[in-house]
Amino acid sequence: MARRQVISTGKDVASAVIRGLNELGRRRDQVDVTVLQKPSKGFLGIGAKKARVQIVEKAWDSEHSTPMRTGIRKRSNISYNPNQKPRRTRRPRHLVEKTVTLREPKANETQKLPSLEIQKAIIPDNIKQPMEDAKNALNEILSKMGVKVSKLNAWWDEKQERILLTFDCDCPALVIGREAKTLQSIQYLITLMVSRNFNAPVSVVADTQNYWNKLEEKLNKDIDYALTTIKRNKRPYRFRPMSAQMRRYIHHFLAGEKDITTVSEGEGKWRKVVIKIAKPEDKSVQPVDDTQPTAAAQEAPKTEEIQEQKAEEQVQDSCVLTAESTNCPAENLANTTAEQEPAVQTETKSETKSATQPVTQPEQALQQEAQPQANLQPNEVKQEETK
Repeated sequence: MARRQVISTGKDVASAVIRGLNELGRRRDQVDVTVLQKPSKGFLGIGAKKARVQIVEKAWDSEHSTPMRTGIRKRSNISYNPNQKPRRTRRPRHLVEKTVTLREPKANETQKLPSLEIQKAIIPDNIKQPMEDAKNALNEILSKMGVKVSKLNAWWDEKQERILLTFDCDCPALVIGREAKTLQSIQYLITLMVSRNFNAPVSVVADTQNYWNKLEEKLNKDIDYALTTIKRNKRPYRFRPMSAQMRRYIHHFLAGEKDITTVSEGEGKWRKVVIKIAKPEDKSVQPVDDTQPTAAAQEAPKTEEIQEQKAEEQVQDSCVLTAESTNCPAENLANTTAEQEPAVQTETKSETKSATQPVTQPEQALQQEAQPQANLQPNEVKQEETK
């Protein structure tokens, strides 16, 4: 069978080949392409030439629609291994059957009892009634939620200074909630109810499924690691951000340490606890008792009484002098004021003078009485004398 061929032109070689393939109705792998002339742009479009290619069909087998194999087939170097497992053929995704495995829900854990130290703790008399109120409040809240409660007990944690409520229920996931948000809300409501009747803030913690117990055990390991690093490096150690309940637990746990102080830093959900080495200055400073008055506060009333007594003496002396001056004529007052003027001037120049000098008091009183009479006119002076 004769092979067909065609010569096609185009702007470039690719466009010429595409035009020739369309004429023959073949694919690129079914023809042989020979470039007869390459394209050229010329000078300013003058003398431009198009690309010319010759496309010839390959030799085809008459029985099949595939090109004839010319030459000898090369033998592959791969040897057949009868023990080799056949390769798996991937099935399309839409034909693969999806197997869904259902996880069984976890069995409810029984709440563990607290430590022996908490079980044998001596309950103060003023805490017994708040413990009963907290127990009744928790039972009432969970009953309204439709949760059945069993083994509800109230304990007093003296080290943490809190009321601990432990219980079992049939729906722990509903009570705890995501990240224990529901359980914290229940604790907050119980704390408000108990503190309102007790007239003082009382911390209440409710635990089920050993949720808080597991977190506190992990926190105890972190605290031990923090103490060892602080003693080795002598640098402050910062915990990860945590809730207010966990921060309060760390503060009370390390309250008995003498050489260590704990503070909180940060805001909102990024607030964390920082453990530092206590400075000697912090130990030397003693807490100030605001109920007892200080030495300066005790001396203050005495000084005020002394000043009041001196003021009363000055008023009495001025009253006596004014009474005597009313019986004396105006000339005698003028003479006395003229004689006492130098003494008064020296008294005004001095900034501070002791209040116990008896001579200066009558001088001031006479000067005050003499000044209005000295400013009077002659007619007014005569009227005053006749009076």
